[in-house]
Amino acid sequence: LGACAEVKRFEQPETVGNWVITKNEQAGPGCVATRSFVNPTSQVQMGINATSTPPSGYLAIYVQGYEGIQPGKSIPATFTVGDRVFKGDFTGQQEAGFGGAVVPVDNADFIYNLGDHDTLTVTYGKDRRVIVPLDDADPAIAALRRDFRAGVVALVKGSRSSAMERVVVALAGAAAGGHSHAA
Repeated sequence: LGACAEVKRFEQPETVGNWVITKNEQAGPGCVATRSFVNPTSQVQMGINATSTPPSGYLAIYVQGYEGIQPGKSIPATFTVGDRVFKGDFTGQQEAGFGGAVVPVDNADFIYNLGDHDTLTVTYGKDRRVIVPLDDADPAIAALRRDFRAGVVALVKGSRSSAMERVVVALAGAAAGGHSHAA
């Protein structure tokens, strides 16, 4: 399934508060919200991966000049959101002078629900901890949800199948937390 809205939006990323919403071709295409920080120069990304059914999500953290997790190697990580604890594996990546890691999450709702919390705490390695502020994430998450739905509708309309359109729109609404129903 496709994600994000119309082509014009892809050409110019949308800024929502401190977050930038862009299309990620490698994720289906999917949508990614990125927030940049200073001291250290870093980025946090939360995204929707439309290559899976139902869509999943991912989190990534990149720090300029960081080389802690070798590209392609994985280390266990713990993610704490509110009073809930999740476990996963960070896989190292190097991108244009930034080192970091990405972790897939098996349910897009995990990403959509991050806006209900003030922080996300990621613990990995030997007592390494990153605290990601989420107090301003609600509008960015709403944009991810909106763009995912719009992308699915645009993709299906291109298929010219009204029955298929109703089914896919219903699935997209359910995956994005809505209550759409196929007729």
